[in-house]
Amino acid sequence: MRKMLTLVLLMLVRAAFAVEIPDPNLRTIIESNLGVITDTPITADDMATLTHLNAENAAITDLTGLETATNLQHLNLIGNAVTDISPLTGLTNLKVLRLEGNAISDLSPLVANVGLGNGDKVVVDDNPLSETSINSHLPVLVDRGVWVGRAHLFFAPISAARVGEIFRLNVVLDESLLLSGWSLNIAFTHPVTELIDVATPYSYISCDGGSSASISTDHLAGLAEVEFELDDNSCYNEAGGALAELLVEAKSPGKVVFNLSDVVLRDQHGQPIPNIGIHPHEIVVSPSRDLNGDGRVNILDLTLVSRYFGQYHPQADVNGDGTVNILDLTAVAQCLEE
Repeated sequence: MRKMLTLVLLMLVRAAFAVEIPDPNLRTIIESNLGVITDTPITADDMATLTHLNAENAAITDLTGLETATNLQHLNLIGNAVTDISPLTGLTNLKVLRLEGNAISDLSPLVANVGLGNGDKVVVDDNPLSETSINSHLPVLVDRGVWVGRAHLFFAPISAARVGEIFRLNVVLDESLLLSGWSLNIAFTHPVTELIDVATPYSYISCDGGSSASISTDHLAGLAEVEFELDDNSCYNEAGGALAELLVEAKSPGKVVFNLSDVVLRDQHGQPIPNIGIHPHEIVVSPSRDLNGDGRVNILDLTLVSRYFGQYHPQADVNGDGTVNILDLTAVAQCLEE
């Protein structure tokens, strides 16, 4: 009898201090993480034990109650229907916050979260963000060192070339995103390299309409402008990989830097995707007979040819006749200190 009374009193105390969690789907996930029986009162002390919470694609609309999970470090809310993220303001221990695919327009609660700072990650792709959130809130978070985007554009795969070599350099998107169009400018160092051609290699899916591409190149200015649009708003491309292919010729020894600017990627609704990371790329162009890639044609290159004399070696077979011989040695010798 005494045990029963104690249990009743304990339940009454817990009920008196229970956290309100009105969203049934969120409550179910929290109960599962805490290991409590369904509809058992959950206290702030219980919530404070949570450090990781995965609530992806759970049809959650209301985050009320999460404000008491003050020790949360990783919170995954991808693919829900959340509009108000104000309960996250006080979660100052957050390190990773995934909010993709919700209905969030206002990111001011994240700016008000003083714990979000250097090295933390907040992902908000595929949300109808307001202009204020895009142009003001996100930059504030970035200035505090928060990583707020997941998509990055970079150049690959060439980092070295020789004079006379023609190579392909791709503008690569590192994440799979649903795109309805994109535009970007590519700057390069002329005359170390010359841009021969630019193409948009991706084939588009879920698209009954057509597409259009606009590509212009100013070789003297070292600038290429690329724009791709789908003609039908219902079309999109599940892009991840090369968005543009550059055919480049190395013209003279030196360093060439490729840069991206004015990058705009539009999601399947035609809205700009915020905070795309862009990365410059450097390529070292060596003299044509610089076999070891140290930027000079010297005795080391002659030594490399001599080492494979009478054999086949793709690096030392300068003239490409299938064997390393006196002709290769002569070709390198003629370019010493080129």
